[in-house]
Amino acid sequence: MEQEFKERYASLQEKYVHQSTLLTYIHEEKYLKRQQFAKPWTSQVRYFGHTVTSRAESGHSKFKGWLLHSCHDLLDVKDRWALMTRSFLTDYRKELATERDRITHKLQVT
Repeated sequence: MEQEFKERYASLQEKYVHQSTLLTYIHEEKYLKRQQFAKPWTSQVRYFGHTVTSRAESGHSKFKGWLLHSCHDLLDVKDRWALMTRSFLTDYRKELATERDRITHKLQVT
């Protein structure tokens, strides 16, 4: 996979040889950081199904879902934020209570 990445990068350089500014930017800003985002390196790390890069992005996405559209005044945004956090806490507490109420069984199979 890493070899394919190198081949494709070489192909990109050949294709855009006349755009030196673009190639310089890609090399200095992206290629040197390739281990942080390119599949040959990121596929070696377990992520357990999570594709969000930070908690803030996840929270931002959920909040945008609560807003429904982009035409809100500040008071409405504050009220929706309060409603969302209240709902989240209620769901979280229910989930914790459910987990606490589960009875675990230790099976001894002989």
